[in-house]
Amino acid sequence: MAKHQISGNSDGTASVETPACVIGDCHVGQAVATRLAASGATVTFVGASPVADPPPDVTTKEVDELDSDAVVAVDADEADVVVVVGTADSTNLLLAQLARVEYEPETIVVLVNDPGRVRAFEDLGVETIVLPDVLAAVVTEQL
Repeated sequence: MAKHQISGNSDGTASVETPACVIGDCHVGQAVATRLAASGATVTFVGASPVADPPPDVTTKEVDELDSDAVVAVDADEADVVVVVGTADSTNLLLAQLARVEYEPETIVVLVNDPGRVRAFEDLGVETIVLPDVLAAVVTEQL
């Protein structure tokens, strides 16, 4: 998978300089979009619910992510990175496949909620973030 230009900011945070599309109608998707924009990425956020107070650097598109025609109509062809962070693995898998075919990004990162389903995502050739593994690592680090 391609890696993207990451540089350090004067405050010690990372800067990601790439266009990105975040798909997922949840607080996680909004948080990822906000952080990517804060790090310097050009971000499009796609979700079914309106974002109450979107950051100025995030373009929001209110579409039902289960409507493939609506998702395809979102102008995300310029995105080098697509991040799919829905709450249902089956939807995330379909959206990752759709992004691969329609947007042709360099990198697709997908949230996987059930570790037993990782293989299906790996077969698609996407990068995965396995939620239970990440949460367990953070909790054990904090203890």
